[in-house]
Amino acid sequence: MKKSGETQIMEDLKIRKLVRSVIESEIQQIDVLFNNNEDLEDVLYRQYRKSYLERQFSGGLYDKDLDTYSIFKIKKICSSQDAGYRAGTALKKLFLSEDSNSSENILELDASDFTKEFFKSEEELEKFYLRVNHLKDHLLNGDIDSAEQIYLNLKKMIEGRRTFNELFEQFMRAGLEGTLHKSMSGGEPWDETRYKDVKNSFNLFGYYFEGTSMQDVTSNELDTLFREYLSNFPRRNLRIAKQNTIPELFEIVAQGIISEDDMVRGKTVANHYKNLATFYNYYEKVLGGNSQAFRFMNFKPANSEKRAVFSVGQVFKMLTCVSSLGPGKKWPIYIMAHTGMRNAEIMQLRKEDILELNGVHSIRVTEEAGELKTISSNRIIPIHKWLIEQGFIEFVEDCKEEYLFKRYSTSDRYLTRLYANFIKKECDFPDTDGIGRPLSLYSLRHFVVTTLRTKNVPDMYVKAIVGHSLSGQQDITDNYSHPDDIKLMQEYINSISISAESGESAK
Repeated sequence: MKKSGETQIMEDLKIRKLVRSVIESEIQQIDVLFNNNEDLEDVLYRQYRKSYLERQFSGGLYDKDLDTYSIFKIKKICSSQDAGYRAGTALKKLFLSEDSNSSENILELDASDFTKEFFKSEEELEKFYLRVNHLKDHLLNGDIDSAEQIYLNLKKMIEGRRTFNELFEQFMRAGLEGTLHKSMSGGEPWDETRYKDVKNSFNLFGYYFEGTSMQDVTSNELDTLFREYLSNFPRRNLRIAKQNTIPELFEIVAQGIISEDDMVRGKTVANHYKNLATFYNYYEKVLGGNSQAFRFMNFKPANSEKRAVFSVGQVFKMLTCVSSLGPGKKWPIYIMAHTGMRNAEIMQLRKEDILELNGVHSIRVTEEAGELKTISSNRIIPIHKWLIEQGFIEFVEDCKEEYLFKRYSTSDRYLTRLYANFIKKECDFPDTDGIGRPLSLYSLRHFVVTTLRTKNVPDMYVKAIVGHSLSGQQDITDNYSHPDDIKLMQEYINSISISAESGESAK
């Protein structure tokens, strides 16, 4: 899947959910061969009866090629296709457009789509299908006992993979009943306040790990949940948190449109971490499970409320890394590093949003192109001279479509996945900065804010550039019709200088 600490937003979880679903579905069908699936038995019976009657009326009832009912069921349930082919076909569902099940609507793929987790899952499915093939061979050869043993082993494999959610709910019931280990609660039942606190954590954990077997929950996935999601959630008293469901909030966080000022405080994240620790303590001491996934987490609750900021050297390294990639990958990263724009704002840029205002090439961020975080997100940003030198205007002019980047992906997680799967690995970036604050793609936005402030750019202009609320001050974008103002903003933007320590320019 990925090296320790690397984050890949929800994608590996999606793969494992699919594998579990495929295996469970296959075993449910195999149940019919051992008289444990009456519904499917009825379906197969009707199919065989129809075939039987057709043979009778055609005079071929006793043809030697007519399968018995038992052989008919085996062939229907156990495919004759190669195990590797079946595994690959099952995983192909990951790349189908959400609005279609047709193989003709497979999304454009790139190397970052095929992580270690993908190939491990393909291997797991191939081994599963090989076992099914062996089961089929034993049945066709009349070796019922061997076939039944394979069947029981397959059933045991699934029944032993209890989900994270099932076990966490058992943990909460034990808390209410006072049957937790004494080291966790002194043997006393939780009061209502404590239960609600744990339930709040579970609502978030449960959505993220829905359907995931406990044995499939890894340190990397726990790190991803805390570093990329829970640490970037909006505070609960904000309207955006109250008006959106948990799945919607996860999507919003993935888009990177929550400002740092609106994010939860460190103590909130630390409380989720404490609840997770207590759960794993219960899982190990009471249920006899293995808490290695929690113990080996790289994430630890930070003492500071702030998020990490990339250094100039790290941003230079990132720009150099993506320079060899296609335009759909390098330009979004280039733009974010020189404007502080949010993921979603970049991905919904249209060709018409790149314009010239009072002689200054600019980017227009507007809700006309798609949903924005707040009304302050509507703004004009002068285009950094480095972007122009790299050919951004020519890239825009050559674009034949309305949106600049949606042709490459419509996923909200496209850029975070690019960072997790490729950039972070190639650049060998750590999970956190020197004082434990999490580093993520969103740290590029913090880099721009920090850089502008160290250049003594007035705070009202910094907020206007990155789309933060101006807290009642006059909106700078109202004055963009004034040539002097737009040129001043251009100077501020161009003050962002990204180069190696030697002073070389990123190519």
